[in-house]
Amino acid sequence: MINKKKILFFKKAQYHDLENIVAIHKKAYSKKHFTTLFSEKLLKKYYSIFLDDFSQILIAYEDDQKNLLNSKNPMGFIVYGKKIQEKIDIFKKKNWLSLLKLSIINPIISSRKIYNLLFSWFRRNLYEEKLSDELILSVAVKFTSKGVGKSLLNAALKDANKRDLKDIGLFVNTSNLRAINTYLSQGFQIKHFRNNQYYMEKDLFISRENDFLSFSRPEIGKEEINEVISSLKSGWVTTGPKTKQFENDFASFIGGSVHALAVNSATSGIHLALKALGVKNGDEVITTTHTFTASAAPIVYCGAKPIFVDIDKSTLCIDVEEVRKKISPKTKVIIPVHFAGLSAEMPELIKLAKEKNIKIIEDAAHALPTTCNGKLIGSLDTDVCVFSFYANKTMTTGEGGMVVTKSSEIADKVKKMRLHGIDRDAFNRFTAKKPSWFYEVVYPGFKYNMTDIAASIGIHQLNKVNNFQSRRNEIASIYNEKLQSNKLILPPNPINGDLHSWHLYIIRLSKDFEISRDTFIEEMYKKGIGCGVHYIPLHNQPYWKREYNLTKNMFPISQSVYEKSISLPIYSLMTEEDIKKVVNSVNDILS
Repeated sequence: MINKKKILFFKKAQYHDLENIVAIHKKAYSKKHFTTLFSEKLLKKYYSIFLDDFSQILIAYEDDQKNLLNSKNPMGFIVYGKKIQEKIDIFKKKNWLSLLKLSIINPIISSRKIYNLLFSWFRRNLYEEKLSDELILSVAVKFTSKGVGKSLLNAALKDANKRDLKDIGLFVNTSNLRAINTYLSQGFQIKHFRNNQYYMEKDLFISRENDFLSFSRPEIGKEEINEVISSLKSGWVTTGPKTKQFENDFASFIGGSVHALAVNSATSGIHLALKALGVKNGDEVITTTHTFTASAAPIVYCGAKPIFVDIDKSTLCIDVEEVRKKISPKTKVIIPVHFAGLSAEMPELIKLAKEKNIKIIEDAAHALPTTCNGKLIGSLDTDVCVFSFYANKTMTTGEGGMVVTKSSEIADKVKKMRLHGIDRDAFNRFTAKKPSWFYEVVYPGFKYNMTDIAASIGIHQLNKVNNFQSRRNEIASIYNEKLQSNKLILPPNPINGDLHSWHLYIIRLSKDFEISRDTFIEEMYKKGIGCGVHYIPLHNQPYWKREYNLTKNMFPISQSVYEKSISLPIYSLMTEEDIKKVVNSVNDILS
């Protein structure tokens, strides 16, 4: 370990490459030939006195020879001078690279002046081919910890995403809240704590082949990949112990003594929930037109009739009063959609459903994590809540979903129906220590189970989902601030301190703009930014329009919102430069 109290100090060192630095240090160390031992406090004071007196000073931390000579664990070196701009012309680039490589790991000296000098040189050479991704990231991280170069960190992370898969880690003092918050905002994770320091790490596994900013990208780390590999090596890849662990973890995350059943999609989950509640031919199920077809299709699977209602103009979620108008003696279930990640008006809806003895299945495909009156969606007093883990959601399993319920009876039905209606799990049957081949089919079930491979991803995505949401919330806050002057209609925010998952960030063009929604999206694509539209309402889709005699006039709010809506990119891997690119592009197009 590096002794932070003892520092080797050489006056007027004139060594111009790594080999000479190591050689002279080795010699000095072995012969105990050094001038003075300084405490950190005294050294800082010495810096301030002699800054203008030495053309070059080399600081090396004391360590054993083995660590010193091991390039994977170098000690910190810092070079600075009175006339640094002149020195840049003298020193060859390789010397600066050697010194930078040595300075980025564990320098204790917190002199901002020193880092500003190095940063000045490094910024000019950032995009030289000889500067590797690892070096760019490491130096950027270290500069940021000294209060300089935040834009460089963003640029470096973005630059690394263009190339091969990378990861970067560092130690940060627990007292350095500024640096910790900066790293967290950039997707770094706190891995462990040691000696009043956090070890923080960021995985960069996705390569961006060009400068196009996609509408959505999942953040997959080493933990997920290693867990998948573990499942593949275990010999059990379908529903098994990893799926069970994911279900238990998810139930604990939601709280409220819920049951969690993993399935292969939220669509499957809604279908199973409807079947578990006994929805059948002749029943009616109320849901919103302003949603994806997956919210309504399972109703048809059950032979029931979907009854569509408009949305509330303030939340863009299902309008409770419109639901009230559509309730009939045939109404069996209401399916509200927590649109874009904002909770629907659940207290009013739950009260209405109880008055009418109607069940509620929450479509929470967008709502992880989202709260309503301080309670996580999934823990409310409803019958079933269904989440989605599709690739563009706040967390992903590639494909997948989770059915959550407080009812043991519903949970038992869902569990059996998701795998052919069989009364025993395949894992239990095939791994038992004694003959266990017998099973019974108790329902005409489906093939809706989640695999252990998918669950392996979900286990670690769930551990990160709060950080993912936090980053999305930061991006939404920047959008809210930077776009409000454009007379755009910005998305609704949660009230009473509730949590918005920000699965989607949807802006709407007001009547003040002559540009059409479609043309706006085309212009954004020209600027290298992917956008979306959420959603084309079901009353505009051929099947639903034809089968249920739906027209635009029946849903004026949904239709109006749809015609002016654009979904901007919002996901945890976005850098500050990405956000700036989106904001500037929107402002430029609308100016």
